[in-house]
Amino acid sequence: MAGNATRLLNISAVENLQNGYSPLMVDTAEHHTTFSGEYTANQTSLTIITPTSGHKICVQEVYVAVNANSGTISLDFATSEKKVFRMYAAKQQTWAIAGVHIEGATDEALQLTSTVGENEHYLIINYIEEE
Repeated sequence: MAGNATRLLNISAVENLQNGYSPLMVDTAEHHTTFSGEYTANQTSLTIITPTSGHKICVQEVYVAVNANSGTISLDFATSEKKVFRMYAAKQQTWAIAGVHIEGATDEALQLTSTVGENEHYLIINYIEEE
């Protein structure tokens, strides 16, 4: 983060009565923006998330469910073609990644391409924007 920006986190501690330790739990999910969408046709380089001008998208979690047994679902950054996520419907019908930080370039949109035909496919993407 640039300058003097600060971030308020939801922090709590719980004491373990057996050993006396107090782990610190930090909730960072409140800072994510969540995109969700459902589609019933193939998509070709469909822009689904565009960052605010001068910012970049940082994908942190992806969940996809598809009602198909063939085809692929791909998420890529538009200009760099940086690969963010792949799902192969012949192998799995739901898939998720979490705990990642996949960063696009400044002003670079995230695009969806799918080849599962008229089969429903649903996705959730948690991301943040950075300067």
